[in-house]
Order: sequence, then C-alpha cells, then structure tokens
Amino acid sequence: IRSFGGALADAAVMVCVVDEVDPHYRLLFEQEGANVRIVPRFDSRNPFANKLQFFPEAFGTGAEMLMLVDCDTAFVRDPLPLICPHAIQAKLADQPTVPLEAFVELFRHYGLEVPPARYPTTFGATPIIRYCNSGVIVLPTSLAHEFVPLWRRWNARLVEELDLLGP
Repeated sequence: IRSFGGALADAAVMVCVVDEVDPHYRLLFEQEGANVRIVPRFDSRNPFANKLQFFPEAFGTGAEMLMLVDCDTAFVRDPLPLICPHAIQAKLADQPTVPLEAFVELFRHYGLEVPPARYPTTFGATPIIRYCNSGVIVLPTSLAHEFVPLWRRWNARLVEELDLLGP
C-alpha cells in the first residue's frame, strides 16, 4: 500500500500477528510506519478466524473506515476509487473452495434458506452463492460494529461443529 496505494499510501496500517512476531519482521513493519499488535488466537481449531482479532484492535483507533487485508495481498493501484464508504465490500471467492453441497448442508443444519448460486467465480466462471474470500474486506467502522459480532458468533458456532464442514 505504501508503494502503489495512491491516495491510501499514507493510510494508518496495523499489522496484527497471532501470539508473537519475529523481532526482525516487527522492525521491518515498523520502519514502514505500521503499528504492530500481538493478538490472541480466535480459536486454535479454526486458524482462518484469527483475522477476526484485528477488529477489536482497530475499533480503538477512531478510524472511520477499516480495510482488512491478508498478508499475501499486494496493492497494484489506488483502491480508494473502488471503495464505497457506506457498504461492506468483499471479493467473491476466485473459485469454489467450499463446495455448494457443503453450504447446502450448513444452511439446512441451521434452518436457513440457501441463496441462489448465481455469482460467477473469477476462475472458471463457476456459479456460486454470495461466498466471499475474506482476504480483503472494506467496511465503515459503524457497520463493522454490527457485522463483526455476527461474524464472530457464526465462527464460534461452526468451530463447535467442524464435522459439518467436511474435509
């Protein structure tokens, strides 16, 4: 973001690391102006949910907008023109990493209606439900205060029934 982030090149950056961070990498992050925070695991049975630990840290910053970005994401242009300041934005999955059948079982288990699989994936144009990759999520802090507790709650429920997710 510092090199290709355009209007966001000088944005406040927070790097959250689970449990501990190598001092060498902490120094590199801090030299780029990042605020490095050590956060606890969400639940050891679900490492993918660790990203949820960013939000309690970010809520205390006073930021109006939050952008959660995985560590393997690169910026190649200014994202600001793509950001809608009053909505939750996330990228649809590039490919169907979770089979539709798994979603059908989950929705059935929780008594929810399965949404239509009408969104084409980036690779292969496979129709999927509105299933987002959480590698990049942009949202106003006001919506995050409503959305994140639900996201946390569903992750906590799912971790208690991991067999529902299949392999």
